[in-house]
Amino acid sequence: MKKFETKIIKVTLPAANSTVDSTSIKLPDGKVIGIAQVNTGNATGELINLSILNNGNEVLSPSDLSFSKQQPGGGFLNSLRPVDFSGGYEYNVRLTAYTPNRANDVTVQVLFAVVPNQELSSC
Repeated sequence: MKKFETKIIKVTLPAANSTVDSTSIKLPDGKVIGIAQVNTGNATGELINLSILNNGNEVLSPSDLSFSKQQPGGGFLNSLRPVDFSGGYEYNVRLTAYTPNRANDVTVQVLFAVVPNQELSSC
């Protein structure tokens, strides 16, 4: 089994905004192989897209939060949304809602699973 590291970032989409970018997070060197998210405040189940950016360039295209929800079974890594991009860089999470005004702020916590370079070379 691959050893991995996790990093977590939290971002809040204010009720009055339709888009927000998180502060940047520096991911460990290696390969980002999975993400997962949990959220609060989206009581109406509104479509809210999550995307991941590096220097303003999308490395993960926008898709609804539900696509990045952890799935049951298969062990922790297999329960994450599979992705494939390099660690070692600064990334931002962008949230985009289709409706500019909501009843509540929506807070999302995103977990990144990164396989360090030394683990990749021993595979």
